[in-house]
Amino acid sequence: MDNSQSFWLRPAVLKAYLLFFCIGVVVVSLGRPDHIWDTISYTSLAKEKDFESVEALHKEAFDSLIAAVGEERFQSMLGQHHPKFRQAMYENSEVFKQQLNFFRTRLLFTNTVRLINKTTGISPRVGGTVVAGICAALGLWVMAMLFFQKVPRTAVYLFPIVGILFGVISLGRASSPDGMSFLFIALNCYFFFKGPKWVLLLMLPLAVAARTDAIVWAGLMGGYLFLTQKGFNRWGSVLAILLSYATYKYANHAAGQYDWGVLIQNAFWEPLLLPGEADGVITVARYAKILAVGIGTIIVEKELLVYLVLLIWFLAMVFVKHGLKGRFWQVFRNPWIGFIAISLAYIAAHFVLFPMLWYRFFIVPYIFMAFLFIASAKVGLGAIEEDESTRS
Repeated sequence: MDNSQSFWLRPAVLKAYLLFFCIGVVVVSLGRPDHIWDTISYTSLAKEKDFESVEALHKEAFDSLIAAVGEERFQSMLGQHHPKFRQAMYENSEVFKQQLNFFRTRLLFTNTVRLINKTTGISPRVGGTVVAGICAALGLWVMAMLFFQKVPRTAVYLFPIVGILFGVISLGRASSPDGMSFLFIALNCYFFFKGPKWVLLLMLPLAVAARTDAIVWAGLMGGYLFLTQKGFNRWGSVLAILLSYATYKYANHAAGQYDWGVLIQNAFWEPLLLPGEADGVITVARYAKILAVGIGTIIVEKELLVYLVLLIWFLAMVFVKHGLKGRFWQVFRNPWIGFIAISLAYIAAHFVLFPMLWYRFFIVPYIFMAFLFIASAKVGLGAIEEDESTRS
Protein backbone atom coordinates (compact mmCIF):
# COMPACT_ATOMS: atom_id res chain seq x y z
CA MET A 1 0.00 0.00 0.00
CA ASP A 2 1.49 3.38 -0.99
CA ASN A 3 1.55 6.41 1.30
CA SER A 4 -1.42 8.12 -0.39
CA GLN A 5 -3.57 5.02 0.09
CA SER A 6 -2.54 4.59 3.69
CA PHE A 7 -3.33 8.25 4.40
CA TRP A 8 -6.90 7.99 3.11
CA LEU A 9 -7.45 4.83 5.14
CA ARG A 10 -6.24 6.20 8.46
CA PRO A 11 -8.94 6.03 11.17
CA ALA A 12 -8.67 9.78 11.83
CA VAL A 13 -9.15 10.56 8.14
CA LEU A 14 -12.10 8.18 7.85
CA LYS A 15 -13.77 9.71 10.91
CA ALA A 16 -13.15 13.21 9.53
CA TYR A 17 -14.84 12.08 6.31
CA LEU A 18 -17.88 10.80 8.24
CA LEU A 19 -17.96 13.98 10.33
CA PHE A 20 -17.85 16.11 7.18
CA PHE A 21 -20.81 14.20 5.76
CA CYS A 22 -22.79 14.54 9.01
CA ILE A 23 -22.17 18.28 9.03
CA GLY A 24 -23.33 18.29 5.43
CA VAL A 25 -26.60 16.62 6.48
CA VAL A 26 -27.26 19.51 8.88
CA VAL A 27 -26.30 22.14 6.29
CA VAL A 28 -28.54 20.60 3.62
CA SER A 29 -31.39 20.29 6.13
CA LEU A 30 -31.23 23.98 6.96
CA GLY A 31 -30.56 25.09 3.39
CA ARG A 32 -33.31 23.01 1.80
CA PRO A 33 -35.96 22.33 4.45
CA ASP A 34 -38.89 20.16 3.46
CA HIS A 35 -42.03 22.13 4.30
CA ILE A 36 -44.28 19.16 4.97
CA TRP A 37 -47.86 19.82 6.00
CA ASP A 38 -47.36 18.27 9.44
CA THR A 39 -44.84 21.01 10.24
CA ILE A 40 -47.78 23.37 10.73
CA SER A 41 -48.91 21.37 13.74
CA TYR A 42 -45.45 20.83 15.21
CA THR A 43 -44.48 24.50 15.02
CA SER A 44 -47.85 25.51 16.42
CA LEU A 45 -47.44 23.24 19.43
CA ALA A 46 -44.03 24.76 20.13
CA LYS A 47 -45.66 28.23 20.39
CA GLU A 48 -49.07 27.23 21.74
CA LYS A 49 -48.47 28.62 25.23
CA ASP A 50 -47.68 32.07 23.81
CA PHE A 51 -51.21 32.62 22.51
CA GLU A 52 -54.36 33.27 24.49
CA SER A 53 -56.69 31.85 21.86
CA VAL A 54 -56.59 29.09 19.30
CA GLU A 55 -57.78 31.59 16.68
CA ALA A 56 -54.65 33.70 17.17
CA LEU A 57 -52.44 30.59 17.07
CA HIS A 58 -54.22 29.43 13.92
CA LYS A 59 -53.64 32.75 12.18
CA GLU A 60 -49.96 32.88 13.16
CA ALA A 61 -49.38 29.30 12.04
CA PHE A 62 -50.51 29.94 8.48
CA ASP A 63 -49.13 33.47 8.26
CA SER A 64 -45.66 32.16 9.18
CA LEU A 65 -45.96 29.30 6.69
CA ILE A 66 -46.91 31.65 3.85
CA ALA A 67 -44.04 33.97 4.81
CA ALA A 68 -41.62 31.02 4.72
CA VAL A 69 -42.69 29.41 1.43
CA GLY A 70 -44.41 32.20 -0.48
CA GLU A 71 -48.03 32.50 -1.61
CA GLU A 72 -47.58 30.47 -4.79
CA ARG A 73 -45.96 27.52 -3.02
CA PHE A 74 -48.57 27.69 -0.26
CA GLN A 75 -51.42 27.47 -2.75
CA SER A 76 -49.68 24.46 -4.29
CA MET A 77 -49.46 22.84 -0.85
CA LEU A 78 -53.19 23.42 -0.32
CA GLY A 79 -53.95 21.53 -3.50
CA GLN A 80 -51.92 18.43 -2.65
CA HIS A 81 -52.98 15.28 -0.73
CA HIS A 82 -56.61 15.72 0.34
CA PRO A 83 -57.11 19.38 -0.69
CA LYS A 84 -60.56 19.65 0.93
CA PHE A 85 -59.05 18.72 4.29
CA ARG A 86 -56.17 21.16 3.91
CA GLN A 87 -58.47 23.97 2.85
CA ALA A 88 -60.70 23.31 5.86
CA MET A 89 -57.70 23.33 8.22
CA TYR A 90 -56.59 26.63 6.71
CA GLU A 91 -59.99 28.28 6.97
CA ASN A 92 -61.42 26.78 10.18
CA SER A 93 -59.65 27.22 13.52
CA GLU A 94 -61.67 24.39 15.12
CA VAL A 95 -60.49 21.92 12.48
CA PHE A 96 -56.95 23.19 13.07
CA LYS A 97 -57.31 22.80 16.85
CA GLN A 98 -58.52 19.22 16.70
CA GLN A 99 -55.63 18.20 14.42
CA LEU A 100 -53.07 19.25 17.04
CA ASN A 101 -53.88 16.30 19.31
CA PHE A 102 -52.51 13.90 16.71
CA PHE A 103 -49.07 15.52 17.13
CA ARG A 104 -49.09 16.63 20.75
CA THR A 105 -47.71 13.29 22.00
CA ARG A 106 -44.23 14.09 20.57
CA LEU A 107 -43.35 15.76 23.87
CA LEU A 108 -39.57 15.71 23.63
CA PHE A 109 -39.47 17.15 20.12
CA THR A 110 -41.99 19.96 20.58
CA ASN A 111 -40.56 21.02 23.94
CA THR A 112 -37.00 21.01 22.58
CA VAL A 113 -38.12 23.23 19.71
CA ARG A 114 -39.90 25.52 22.18
CA LEU A 115 -36.75 25.73 24.34
CA ILE A 116 -34.68 26.72 21.31
CA ASN A 117 -37.24 29.37 20.40
CA LYS A 118 -37.28 30.84 23.90
CA THR A 119 -33.51 30.85 24.43
CA THR A 120 -32.33 31.90 20.97
CA GLY A 121 -35.32 33.51 19.27
CA ILE A 122 -35.06 31.05 16.38
CA SER A 123 -38.50 30.39 14.93
CA PRO A 124 -40.06 26.99 15.65
CA ARG A 125 -40.08 26.22 11.93
CA VAL A 126 -36.30 26.69 11.68
CA GLY A 127 -35.72 25.26 15.16
CA GLY A 128 -37.55 22.08 14.25
CA THR A 129 -35.33 21.63 11.22
CA VAL A 130 -32.23 22.27 13.36
CA VAL A 131 -33.30 19.53 15.77
CA ALA A 132 -34.24 17.12 12.98
CA GLY A 133 -31.03 17.75 11.02
CA ILE A 134 -28.69 17.41 13.99
CA CYS A 135 -30.47 14.29 15.25
CA ALA A 136 -30.42 12.64 11.81
CA ALA A 137 -26.70 13.37 11.46
CA LEU A 138 -25.92 12.09 14.96
CA GLY A 139 -28.02 8.99 14.37
CA LEU A 140 -25.94 8.06 11.33
CA TRP A 141 -22.72 8.86 13.22
CA VAL A 142 -23.73 6.54 16.07
CA MET A 143 -24.52 3.69 13.67
CA ALA A 144 -21.21 4.27 11.82
CA MET A 145 -19.21 4.17 15.05
CA LEU A 146 -20.81 0.85 15.98
CA PHE A 147 -19.50 -0.73 12.78
CA PHE A 148 -16.34 1.35 12.30
CA GLN A 149 -13.98 -1.42 13.45
CA LYS A 150 -15.96 -4.24 11.84
CA VAL A 151 -15.78 -3.28 8.17
CA PRO A 152 -12.82 -3.03 5.79
CA ARG A 153 -11.47 0.50 6.00
CA THR A 154 -12.29 1.18 2.37
CA ALA A 155 -15.92 0.25 3.11
CA VAL A 156 -16.26 3.14 5.56
CA TYR A 157 -16.59 5.37 2.50
CA LEU A 158 -19.85 3.56 1.75
CA PHE A 159 -21.51 4.56 5.04
CA PRO A 160 -22.80 7.95 3.82
CA ILE A 161 -24.14 6.30 0.66
CA VAL A 162 -26.10 3.87 2.82
CA GLY A 163 -27.40 6.81 4.84
CA ILE A 164 -28.57 8.60 1.71
CA LEU A 165 -30.22 5.48 0.27
CA PHE A 166 -32.19 4.88 3.45
CA GLY A 167 -33.37 8.46 3.84
CA VAL A 168 -31.16 10.13 6.46
CA ILE A 169 -31.12 13.43 4.58
CA SER A 170 -34.90 13.33 4.13
CA LEU A 171 -35.28 12.88 7.90
CA GLY A 172 -33.08 15.89 8.52
CA ARG A 173 -34.95 18.14 6.10
CA ALA A 174 -38.34 17.52 7.73
CA SER A 175 -39.21 19.58 10.79
CA SER A 176 -40.62 16.53 12.57
CA PRO A 177 -39.67 14.16 15.42
CA ASP A 178 -38.56 11.41 13.02
CA GLY A 179 -34.91 12.46 13.18
CA MET A 180 -34.99 12.51 16.97
CA SER A 181 -36.62 9.09 17.05
CA PHE A 182 -33.89 7.80 14.72
CA LEU A 183 -31.20 9.11 17.06
CA PHE A 184 -32.60 7.52 20.22
CA ILE A 185 -33.18 4.13 18.60
CA ALA A 186 -29.69 4.32 17.08
CA LEU A 187 -28.35 4.93 20.59
CA ASN A 188 -30.38 1.90 21.69
CA CYS A 189 -28.58 -0.08 19.03
CA TYR A 190 -25.12 1.21 19.98
CA PHE A 191 -25.42 0.56 23.72
CA PHE A 192 -27.06 -2.80 23.10
CA PHE A 193 -23.72 -3.96 21.69
CA LYS A 194 -21.20 -1.70 23.39
CA GLY A 195 -22.76 -1.25 26.81
CA PRO A 196 -23.23 -0.22 29.50
CA LYS A 197 -26.72 -1.67 29.40
CA TRP A 198 -28.08 0.82 31.94
CA VAL A 199 -27.59 3.59 29.37
CA LEU A 200 -29.56 1.55 26.86
CA LEU A 201 -32.35 1.10 29.41
CA LEU A 202 -32.39 4.86 30.02
CA MET A 203 -32.77 5.48 26.28
CA LEU A 204 -35.96 3.42 25.99
CA PRO A 205 -38.37 5.89 27.69
CA LEU A 206 -36.61 8.77 25.92
CA ALA A 207 -37.32 7.12 22.59
CA VAL A 208 -41.00 6.91 23.59
CA ALA A 209 -40.97 10.58 24.57
CA ALA A 210 -39.72 11.40 21.07
CA ARG A 211 -42.32 9.24 19.29
CA THR A 212 -44.90 7.27 21.23
CA ASP A 213 -44.95 4.42 18.71
CA ALA A 214 -41.49 3.55 20.07
CA ILE A 215 -43.34 1.86 22.94
CA VAL A 216 -43.35 -1.21 20.67
CA TRP A 217 -39.57 -1.02 20.35
CA ALA A 218 -39.15 -0.49 24.10
CA GLY A 219 -41.28 -3.53 24.92
CA LEU A 220 -39.40 -5.79 22.52
CA MET A 221 -35.94 -4.59 23.51
CA GLY A 222 -36.76 -4.77 27.21
CA GLY A 223 -38.29 -8.21 26.78
CA TYR A 224 -35.21 -9.53 24.99
CA LEU A 225 -32.91 -8.21 27.71
CA PHE A 226 -35.11 -9.77 30.38
CA LEU A 227 -34.81 -13.16 28.69
CA THR A 228 -31.07 -13.03 28.01
CA GLN A 229 -29.53 -10.95 30.81
CA LYS A 230 -28.90 -11.57 34.49
CA GLY A 231 -28.91 -9.52 37.67
CA PHE A 232 -29.30 -5.75 37.40
CA ASN A 233 -29.64 -5.71 33.61
CA ARG A 234 -32.47 -8.23 33.73
CA TRP A 235 -34.54 -6.45 36.35
CA GLY A 236 -33.52 -3.07 35.02
CA SER A 237 -35.17 -4.05 31.76
CA VAL A 238 -38.45 -4.49 33.64
CA LEU A 239 -38.08 -1.00 35.12
CA ALA A 240 -37.27 0.42 31.66
CA ILE A 241 -40.41 -1.17 30.20
CA LEU A 242 -42.53 0.25 33.03
CA LEU A 243 -41.01 3.73 32.63
CA SER A 244 -41.53 3.55 28.87
CA TYR A 245 -45.15 2.57 29.38
CA ALA A 246 -45.64 5.36 31.93
CA THR A 247 -44.15 7.82 29.42
CA TYR A 248 -46.47 6.50 26.74
CA LYS A 249 -49.57 6.82 28.96
CA TYR A 250 -48.60 10.30 30.17
CA ALA A 251 -47.94 11.56 26.64
CA ASN A 252 -51.28 10.28 25.38
CA HIS A 253 -53.17 11.61 28.40
CA ALA A 254 -51.51 15.03 28.28
CA ALA A 255 -52.14 15.25 24.54
CA GLY A 256 -55.77 14.19 24.71
CA GLN A 257 -54.83 11.68 22.04
CA TYR A 258 -57.62 9.98 20.15
CA ASP A 259 -58.04 6.23 20.37
CA TRP A 260 -56.53 3.74 17.94
CA GLY A 261 -59.66 3.49 15.79
CA VAL A 262 -59.68 7.23 15.16
CA LEU A 263 -55.99 7.16 14.24
CA ILE A 264 -56.66 4.40 11.72
CA GLN A 265 -59.69 6.18 10.27
CA ASN A 266 -57.71 9.39 9.89
CA ALA A 267 -54.69 7.72 8.27
CA PHE A 268 -56.40 5.22 5.97
CA TRP A 269 -59.71 6.87 5.09
CA GLU A 270 -60.29 10.52 4.35
CA PRO A 271 -58.59 12.74 6.98
CA LEU A 272 -61.07 13.56 9.72
CA LEU A 273 -61.94 17.24 9.96
CA LEU A 274 -63.19 16.87 13.53
CA PRO A 275 -61.54 13.71 14.93
CA GLY A 276 -62.79 14.50 18.42
CA GLU A 277 -66.31 13.71 17.20
CA ALA A 278 -65.42 10.48 15.33
CA ASP A 279 -66.69 7.14 16.64
CA GLY A 280 -63.43 5.29 15.97
CA VAL A 281 -65.20 2.05 15.07
CA ILE A 282 -63.09 -0.25 12.87
CA THR A 283 -64.76 -3.46 11.72
CA VAL A 284 -62.76 -6.63 11.17
CA ALA A 285 -63.55 -6.53 7.46
CA ARG A 286 -62.42 -2.92 7.16
CA TYR A 287 -59.19 -3.61 9.06
CA ALA A 288 -58.49 -6.71 6.92
CA LYS A 289 -58.82 -4.54 3.80
CA ILE A 290 -56.47 -1.92 5.23
CA LEU A 291 -53.98 -4.65 6.13
CA ALA A 292 -54.18 -6.14 2.64
CA VAL A 293 -53.54 -2.75 1.04
CA GLY A 294 -50.58 -2.25 3.36
CA ILE A 295 -49.11 -5.62 2.42
CA GLY A 296 -49.50 -4.70 -1.23
CA THR A 297 -47.27 -1.65 -0.76
CA ILE A 298 -44.26 -3.86 0.02
CA ILE A 299 -43.35 -3.96 -3.66
CA VAL A 300 -43.01 -0.16 -3.83
CA GLU A 301 -41.10 0.34 -0.57
CA LYS A 302 -37.59 0.05 -1.97
CA GLU A 303 -35.90 0.44 1.42
CA LEU A 304 -37.86 -2.49 2.80
CA LEU A 305 -37.10 -4.62 -0.24
CA VAL A 306 -33.36 -3.99 0.10
CA TYR A 307 -33.60 -4.80 3.81
CA LEU A 308 -35.38 -8.09 3.14
CA VAL A 309 -32.84 -9.15 0.51
CA LEU A 310 -29.93 -8.44 2.87
CA LEU A 311 -31.73 -10.13 5.75
CA ILE A 312 -32.46 -13.33 3.82
CA TRP A 313 -28.88 -13.47 2.58
CA PHE A 314 -27.47 -13.00 6.09
CA LEU A 315 -29.76 -15.51 7.78
CA ALA A 316 -28.92 -18.04 5.06
CA MET A 317 -25.25 -17.61 5.96
CA VAL A 318 -26.03 -18.17 9.63
CA PHE A 319 -28.03 -21.28 8.86
CA VAL A 320 -25.33 -22.73 6.60
CA LYS A 321 -22.64 -22.22 9.22
CA HIS A 322 -24.50 -23.00 12.45
CA GLY A 323 -27.73 -24.75 11.57
CA LEU A 324 -30.54 -24.56 14.10
CA LYS A 325 -30.91 -28.10 15.40
CA GLY A 326 -30.53 -28.01 19.16
CA ARG A 327 -28.94 -24.56 19.05
CA PHE A 328 -31.87 -22.16 18.74
CA TRP A 329 -31.42 -20.61 22.19
CA GLN A 330 -27.68 -20.21 21.73
CA VAL A 331 -28.17 -18.52 18.36
CA PHE A 332 -30.97 -16.33 19.74
CA ARG A 333 -28.76 -15.21 22.63
CA ASN A 334 -26.11 -14.01 20.21
CA PRO A 335 -26.61 -10.21 20.34
CA TRP A 336 -26.34 -9.73 16.58
CA ILE A 337 -29.01 -12.32 15.87
CA GLY A 338 -30.98 -10.99 18.82
CA PHE A 339 -31.00 -7.47 17.43
CA ILE A 340 -32.14 -8.77 14.05
CA ALA A 341 -34.97 -10.66 15.81
CA ILE A 342 -35.99 -7.52 17.73
CA SER A 343 -35.95 -5.50 14.51
CA LEU A 344 -38.06 -8.01 12.62
CA ALA A 345 -40.57 -8.25 15.46
CA TYR A 346 -40.72 -4.44 15.62
CA ILE A 347 -41.41 -4.05 11.91
CA ALA A 348 -44.10 -6.75 12.04
CA ALA A 349 -45.80 -5.46 15.21
CA HIS A 350 -45.65 -1.83 14.06
CA PHE A 351 -47.19 -2.82 10.74
CA VAL A 352 -50.03 -4.75 12.41
CA LEU A 353 -50.85 -1.75 14.60
CA PHE A 354 -50.37 0.81 11.82
CA PRO A 355 -50.24 -0.82 8.37
CA MET A 356 -47.83 1.63 6.76
CA LEU A 357 -44.29 0.71 5.71
CA TRP A 358 -42.78 4.19 5.55
CA TYR A 359 -38.98 4.03 5.77
CA ARG A 360 -38.83 6.61 8.56
CA PHE A 361 -40.36 4.15 11.02
CA PHE A 362 -37.68 1.51 10.44
CA ILE A 363 -34.53 3.36 9.43
CA VAL A 364 -32.36 1.90 12.23
CA PRO A 365 -33.08 -1.76 11.34
CA TYR A 366 -32.50 -0.94 7.66
CA ILE A 367 -29.14 0.79 8.19
CA PHE A 368 -28.07 -1.86 10.71
CA MET A 369 -28.69 -4.64 8.20
CA ALA A 370 -26.82 -2.79 5.44
CA PHE A 371 -23.80 -2.16 7.66
CA LEU A 372 -23.83 -5.77 8.85
CA PHE A 373 -23.84 -6.90 5.23
CA ILE A 374 -20.79 -4.72 4.55
CA ALA A 375 -19.08 -6.05 7.69
CA SER A 376 -19.55 -9.64 6.57
CA ALA A 377 -17.41 -8.90 3.51
CA LYS A 378 -14.46 -8.57 5.89
CA VAL A 379 -14.88 -11.45 8.31
CA GLY A 380 -17.92 -13.39 7.14
CA LEU A 381 -19.91 -14.44 10.18
CA GLY A 382 -17.03 -13.39 12.39
CA ALA A 383 -18.95 -10.13 12.65
CA ILE A 384 -21.50 -11.88 14.82
CA GLU A 385 -19.32 -14.35 16.69
CA GLU A 386 -19.70 -14.40 20.46
CA ASP A 387 -18.41 -11.20 22.05
CA GLU A 388 -18.53 -11.28 25.81
CA SER A 389 -18.34 -7.49 26.03
CA THR A 390 -21.83 -7.26 24.55
CA ARG A 391 -23.34 -9.58 27.10
CA SER A 392 -22.75 -7.55 30.26
